[in-house]
Amino acid sequence: MVFCVIVFFMVGVPFTVARFIVFCLIGNIVSLVSEGIGMAIGSVFSVRNGCAIGPAAIAPFLGLAIYGFDFAHRIPLIMNIIMKTSFIRCGVVAMILTVFGFGRKNLDCKDTYCHFAKPDVLLRYLDIENSSVWFE
Repeated sequence: MVFCVIVFFMVGVPFTVARFIVFCLIGNIVSLVSEGIGMAIGSVFSVRNGCAIGPAAIAPFLGLAIYGFDFAHRIPLIMNIIMKTSFIRCGVVAMILTVFGFGRKNLDCKDTYCHFAKPDVLLRYLDIENSSVWFE
């Protein structure tokens, strides 16, 4: 919880109570799921085998977490279903929606042209503008 509070204010996200609560809740849920997987691996395998099995078990979740963000509109349906099995991806999408959603105002940009100055453009580019924080 302390980590989420520090990160929330360090990132410079506009403070609203709802956004802050959702940000902390998502961070805690993802960390609890990760800890549960680690505990399950640790209770089943020896230390030596767990050190090899743990990263091998988490690697697919990490790979699926960021897959397709730059070509989100062209992902086939079956791959989209597989991506939704990654709890890390669900956490990343929920964090992006929390930081750039909730009616966030335009970002500060001093350049002549800033494509992602409007948070809605970023959400549309990532193909998550119609997604929900609670339901994937």
